[in-house]
Amino acid sequence: MKKTLSLLLLIALLGTLCACGHSQAAPATPSPAPTTEGVVSATDTSSTPQASSTDTDAQSHMQVAQNYIGRETRDMYAAIGEPVDSAYSASQDQPGSEDGMLFYDGFYIWTLRTGESEIVQEVYPE
Repeated sequence: MKKTLSLLLLIALLGTLCACGHSQAAPATPSPAPTTEGVVSATDTSSTPQASSTDTDAQSHMQVAQNYIGRETRDMYAAIGEPVDSAYSASQDQPGSEDGMLFYDGFYIWTLRTGESEIVQEVYPE
């Protein structure tokens, strides 16, 4: 119950931060180009409605990100690129750690950061 309430409060806090339009400086080094490694696409799309390319990119990046649950975020960044925005707060479950939210177009990722290590915990649709 505490974990669920903490996560809901974190999401509410992050929503207010997003509404303020906080922007970050561009990273000093360019991030690698996103890849769709491991993403399976349908071969016959003649009878299915077509999603916009932005929706398709977000969905494929989200699918790739789900493969990184339990792994380091730096490995995931190499596959799908850096997030649009991020926010961190002290973890209620892991003293000395931080819960993180990484925001991408169409989805967001919950992480747990301890020292130099940041592990992907879960991927959520927007």
